[in-house]
Amino acid sequence: MTAYHIPRCAGTTFQHYLLSLYGVGVEVKKYDTSDANPHLQINSLHFTGDLFKDYSSINWDSKTFGYKILLDNESIVNEDVGENIYRYGDVDFDLMYGHFGIDKYPSENRNKVVWLREPLERALSQAKYLAYAQRYYASDLDWPFENMDINDYINSDGVVNTMTKYVGKDLSDFKFVGIVEHMNRDIVRFQNMFGLERVKLPKTNQYDSMVRVAPIHCDECSKRFDFISADIDRQRFFENNKEDYELYNTYI
Repeated sequence: MTAYHIPRCAGTTFQHYLLSLYGVGVEVKKYDTSDANPHLQINSLHFTGDLFKDYSSINWDSKTFGYKILLDNESIVNEDVGENIYRYGDVDFDLMYGHFGIDKYPSENRNKVVWLREPLERALSQAKYLAYAQRYYASDLDWPFENMDINDYINSDGVVNTMTKYVGKDLSDFKFVGIVEHMNRDIVRFQNMFGLERVKLPKTNQYDSMVRVAPIHCDECSKRFDFISADIDRQRFFENNKEDYELYNTYI
């Protein structure tokens, strides 16, 4: 199976579920560092299970569990990396999962699966995540959106039509296409499709762990809160994201 993780499309929740099907457990441990740094929230993933003994980290964003599972989070929209780096060639993993585009791993004989999300909600989630994550994980960095409001950001080249950038405009060869807003419904369809036990997916959202600092905490926090709470020009976003809306509306 090749599972395409479009950013902010319930990918972490689905990833942990797929790993559990292979007997790999994932525990998210959170460490409170508020006494030392109120902007830093450390999350650490701990893997368990039989495949863990074959676990290896290729680099900061790629992990493998023997020749069974490849987790590759190299984003297609990362211009510094490029879109088509076939790092693992034709290695036949049972599950390949991550932030890579449709051209990276040819998968003629694989079941391709993906989750889609309402485009504006996805873009706003990405803006909120980056605004807070940049503060939490690199609090010494300057505000990255200088001279840019949230409407400029969600209409920027790296955000516009993100879903079609990852998986293209035609998903007719995908085995499964789910909708994040209907995850409880569609995960049952996924489980029925592959003969899996019906279980609910516990939500795993890295963003949730970063919003505990109130917007009035400091000037930097206030700046981020003002950024993500500004009014949205929905018509401007719709005009710039017609490809994503066409894709999304096909499967909603």
